[in-house]
Amino acid sequence: MDVRLFAFMVGQRSATIQPRERFCGLPKRGLAFILANAMFWQPLWAQAAQGIVVSAPNTTLGQAGNGVPVVDIAAPNGGGLSHNRFKDYNVGSNGVILNNATARTQATQLGGIVLGNANLKGKAAKVILNEVNGTRPSQLRGYTEVAGQSAAVIVANPHGISCNGCGFINTPHVTLTTGKPVLNAQGAVARYEVDGGSVSLDGAGLNADNVERFDIITRSAKLNAQLHARELNIITGRNDVDASSLATTARAGSGSSAPGLAIDSTALGGMYAGTIKLVGTEAGVGVRLAGNVAASAGDMQLDANGHLSVAQVSASKAVKVQAASIEVRGPMYAGTEVRLNSAGTLVNQQGIAARERVTVQAQGTLSNRGVIEAGVNPDNSRNGRGDVKLTAAQLDNAGKSVVASRNLTVAVRQGVDNQGGTLSAGQASDISAATLDNRSKGRVLSSAGQSVKVDQLLNAQGTVASATGALAVQASTLDNQAGELSAAKQLTLNAGQLHNQAGKLLSGGKLEVVTGQLDNSAGARIVGDKGVTLDLQHGHWNNAGGLLHTAGPLVLRNLTEVSNRQGEISSLGAYALAATSLDNQDGKLLSEHDLTLRIARVLDNTRGLVSAANVDARATGMLNQDGKLLAREQLAVQLEGALDNQRGELSASHTQLDTASLDNRKGHIQGDQRLHIDSRGALDNRSGTLVAGQYLMLTSTTLDNRAGKIGSDARAQLKSTDLNNAGGHLYAAEQLILDAADVSNTDAGLIRAGQQLHASVQRLQQARGGRLYSAGDLHLNLNGGVLDNQGGLIHAPGQLLLTGLTQLDNRQGEISSEQAFGVTAASVDNRAGVITSERDLSLNIEASLDNTGGEVSSGGRTRVQAHRLVNREGAVLGDQSSELTISEVLDNRQGVIGAGEDLQLQVGRLDNREGGSLVSDGSLRAHTAAVLDNRAGEVRAKGLIELALGHLDNRDGLVSGGDLLSVRAASGDNQGGTLHADRYLQLFVDTLDNRQGILRSKATLDYQGQHLHNDQGLISAAGRLQLEAGEVDNSKGRIASLADLDASIGVLRQSGGAGGRRGPEPDGHRGRQPRGWPDRQQRRVAAQGRHAGQPCRRTEQPAAGDSPRHPAGQQ
Repeated sequence: MDVRLFAFMVGQRSATIQPRERFCGLPKRGLAFILANAMFWQPLWAQAAQGIVVSAPNTTLGQAGNGVPVVDIAAPNGGGLSHNRFKDYNVGSNGVILNNATARTQATQLGGIVLGNANLKGKAAKVILNEVNGTRPSQLRGYTEVAGQSAAVIVANPHGISCNGCGFINTPHVTLTTGKPVLNAQGAVARYEVDGGSVSLDGAGLNADNVERFDIITRSAKLNAQLHARELNIITGRNDVDASSLATTARAGSGSSAPGLAIDSTALGGMYAGTIKLVGTEAGVGVRLAGNVAASAGDMQLDANGHLSVAQVSASKAVKVQAASIEVRGPMYAGTEVRLNSAGTLVNQQGIAARERVTVQAQGTLSNRGVIEAGVNPDNSRNGRGDVKLTAAQLDNAGKSVVASRNLTVAVRQGVDNQGGTLSAGQASDISAATLDNRSKGRVLSSAGQSVKVDQLLNAQGTVASATGALAVQASTLDNQAGELSAAKQLTLNAGQLHNQAGKLLSGGKLEVVTGQLDNSAGARIVGDKGVTLDLQHGHWNNAGGLLHTAGPLVLRNLTEVSNRQGEISSLGAYALAATSLDNQDGKLLSEHDLTLRIARVLDNTRGLVSAANVDARATGMLNQDGKLLAREQLAVQLEGALDNQRGELSASHTQLDTASLDNRKGHIQGDQRLHIDSRGALDNRSGTLVAGQYLMLTSTTLDNRAGKIGSDARAQLKSTDLNNAGGHLYAAEQLILDAADVSNTDAGLIRAGQQLHASVQRLQQARGGRLYSAGDLHLNLNGGVLDNQGGLIHAPGQLLLTGLTQLDNRQGEISSEQAFGVTAASVDNRAGVITSERDLSLNIEASLDNTGGEVSSGGRTRVQAHRLVNREGAVLGDQSSELTISEVLDNRQGVIGAGEDLQLQVGRLDNREGGSLVSDGSLRAHTAAVLDNRAGEVRAKGLIELALGHLDNRDGLVSGGDLLSVRAASGDNQGGTLHADRYLQLFVDTLDNRQGILRSKATLDYQGQHLHNDQGLISAAGRLQLEAGEVDNSKGRIASLADLDASIGVLRQSGGAGGRRGPEPDGHRGRQPRGWPDRQQRRVAAQGRHAGQPCRRTEQPAAGDSPRHPAGQQ
């Protein structure tokens, strides 16, 4: 507020009576004679002086030469008191002289030279008491001058005193009173007994600026004109008033009516003094000061036992006001402090200001409808020393301002209404109330520390702020909706309930909140730059759409239910969140260091984000659909129940999950180095991803990886009761260890390892293109279970080890390795399948091996041991050797059994009909106690052929050896067939039917038997032919040799036949083209080309990490 007007007011001097050298245009010396002559006539003129009637013999009334009344006062008593009594005491406009002169004459300002007072007898009075004992009030319309020695003047009239242009000369102390003077034992005035009467100022008012002290002691005072004084004291009320200290003692009741106002100052009744003291003691009687009240040299004190109304008040020092109720209608200013004390209400209509302090105390409501400010200099500049202290039952500061340049204290028992208002402190602020209503852009401000203690703080759209210091708020209920609580340093909030929707809690230092319920939703912000501590006292926290952030440590205590939907809880430091439940849907939990979550129920992170350097989460269950849990270093999740990570993401350098079950459909779980998943129940990874950079460890009861991806860039270990990898991808760049009871790797599923693959299962299904392979070694242990590789692939360029098989179904499948491997099983179904090794291959089949249309081959030795072998249209091949031991039947119809070096067959019965082929680039040995059925079949070798048979059925068949062909059999049927040897054909057959057949050797032929039937047959040798038989039927047959023929025959039947030595014979292959051992590629084509539309099984070695069936990128 602008207080410069006050500075002007308090600096003004009252009008003073200046000494005059001339009177009425005449010099003082000229008047001396006239006055001396007039003294003779003074007694005669005394009766003509109107308004003063003396009622005591010791006081006389006279007149100066100019007609001014002169009162010769009574002689003083021992106490220096001149007690004068009047029936009437009035002062006219020309004034009156109270003669206290002890000399013969005395110069005066009002009457010129007057004679000395003979009543005094040389002893001047110190105090002149003019007491009126008549019935009429006194009217003072001019100046009262004390002639001679200066003395205090007392005018006492119980009926009242009025002043209109009155003043006093040559007196240090003036008292106007309507009380009865009471003398003490020393003869001095001790007190005034005030029962009634009134002192009024009218017209020209009162000029007492030349009087040191001016007292008005009355029951009531009315000021309709200006009053000028140095020290002004107005004491009103029915009291006993101490004459010296002006202390009051209420008088006993008399039944008289109290005045309406103790002091009534109209707009014209201004008071201007050095110091002012106004006291109204009568209960319920108010004071109205409508004019200006200015104390230019000291304090102004206003005391009223009733209602006090002031218009404009100022003091160079303090303004002290005390009343039953106070209304400050105009500006009030004090050079030091303003102190207002109201027993009831206090209303500030315009402005209250002080240079140093403003203290306002109201037992009722304090209504500030203007400005209350401390720290205002007289020139309207501001200083930093202003304190404001407000104490009231209620404070109404709506839309207005309370400003302290230093400290502000507000202590209110009930409510503070600061809606749209301002409570401001340059330094510290301390506010206590039942309710602080700071809504509608209200402001509670401080530059340094601030304390707010209330039951209820309503700060909706308001601001409570500390610009450079701390802020402490304590409230049962705090409503900060769209409001702001902020501090440059620490912010401390303690509230039973905190409603911060769209609000702000901001701290440049630490922020501490203790509350039983927190609503920080709808864009609200809680930010502490150096740390945040939140204690919910087991209450609810709604942070939906809100923000809690700190660059320092975050401490969360005693949480129960936390809703962080679309919200953010973040810290640059580590923090822990422990709660009964956490709803983080679309929300964010962020930390630059460690983040620890302890949730008693379900943690709902649907579409949410949890991110930190390290995350440690424990809960009953977790919903992470479309959500993210990210950690730069370690992520640990431990759940009593399920983890639902559908379309979600969990990622860290080290990720560890411990759950009852895991649903990762279309989700992504990653460990840049390690991933450890322990699912005590089901793990559903359909179309999901589980990957690790170095080591993957996965445990579950059931694992569904259909169309999913599980893998590691180094090692992986999986353990599950059931694994469904249909269309899925399970891999490890180095070592893969799989332990499962039932594995379904169908529908182009892929299980692969870059170096080693160890799989221990009880059942493996690879139908419809499943692939199990390793770029290094592969160990598959079926633990006595079943391997279903229909249309599938099992491959390893390194060692392939298959153990524990009972049944192998490899229909249209492939089992292959670049190293030697073996298959041991109860039965194998390899129809249209491939079992192949680039080195040795061993099959040990307890029951049957069905290789119909299939391939069993090796680049080294192939060994097959089975109870039964069906090789229809199939191939059993060995680049070095093939060894087959079949205890029952070997069915090779339209099949191929071959070897690059040595082929050995040990079978119960061998069926090589219908285009079957037994072929070797080396030797071929076949042993069977039963039948070798080679009808329309083929047995050939570039080297030795040795057949040890029970019976040879070679009808329309071919047995051809590049070296020795030796046949030992009980019987043989070679009708239309061919037995051929390039060097030596040796036949030990008891009964041989060679009708239309051929027995031929390009060198030696040796036959030994009992019965030889050669009807239309051919037996020929390019070398020696030796024939030893009991009976030979050579009807229409030929037996010939280009060299020696040695025959020992018991019975020979020959009709139209021929024998002996002849020229060369046809080769005897009956149109067949003799075949040599094809290379590996030709052998594959020969074995598989019979099946129209069947591509080659494998033509090239797959690169590491690729499927042997498809190039990279087509898996």
